[in-house]
Amino acid sequence: MNNSKPLVRQAAVLVGLVERPGGDRLILTRRSLALPDHAGQICFPGGVVEPQDRHHTAAALREAQEEVGLDSRFVQVTHQLPRYLTGTGFEVTPVVGRIDPAALLLPCLAEVVEIFEIPVAAVLQRAAYRPFRYPYRGRKRLLWALPYGPYYIWGATAAILVRFRWQMLRQSGRYMLPQDSLAMPSASRVSIRDSS
Repeated sequence: MNNSKPLVRQAAVLVGLVERPGGDRLILTRRSLALPDHAGQICFPGGVVEPQDRHHTAAALREAQEEVGLDSRFVQVTHQLPRYLTGTGFEVTPVVGRIDPAALLLPCLAEVVEIFEIPVAAVLQRAAYRPFRYPYRGRKRLLWALPYGPYYIWGATAAILVRFRWQMLRQSGRYMLPQDSLAMPSASRVSIRDSS
């Protein structure tokens, strides 16, 4: 019997939209510095798909309840974004849902030290994104980052925001020039400094 873990593990995150007077906003968290993986990083509520989860949506909602106290009754799931394969071996399914503004969010401090919101309008701006090189396994990976106030959003979270942005612009009927699509530029054509 083969008890080895699969090379790619399934995960799901909740891309939660909240309607506010100034426009829609996305819910993000800052992870605890005490966590063994991705400590201190900005991310969507979510995590590994567990055996008891019926599907990726169930995993995203369960994790959102565990991490930020979000009761699934306050979430109307609308769709999923294309899956994202991380460099650390996770295939992440972003589950998009509308969160009732009346929902009370409380961080589980063992995992999350802060819950904050970012305006969708900021996510849609092409100029908000910055490419950078990140050292990984002896090589430099070219990734997107989205600095927002005191937060530096990068990695899988920024990649999911890029996909979210593309879908939002496409659904709105806005035409995107190729340079506005945030397709990852060739590493040889980008003059940027390392993240370190």
